[in-house]
Amino acid sequence: MEIMLIGAVGFWFFTLYRGRLFVRSYMYLMYLECGDTVEFANDKVLNAGFLKASEFAQMAKAFSIEAYNGKRLPVIQEARTKGFLG
Repeated sequence: MEIMLIGAVGFWFFTLYRGRLFVRSYMYLMYLECGDTVEFANDKVLNAGFLKASEFAQMAKAFSIEAYNGKRLPVIQEARTKGFLG
């Protein structure tokens, strides 16, 4: 029973981490698209709290559907190739 609980908490944490990374990657790409520098975009995204990131969640999801058939990892990969430090 304890192992199942630990596994469930671990899975929940991993899912939360991956979702937050996805949204921050999207935010980073949007800052770059608006003409901001890599340093500025990284600073804004890495200092964004949970509530700020949650504001972008629906837009990030729509972007991934439009650009990558709903896949999230290519969004993260694109952000990292453009200098995202997250």
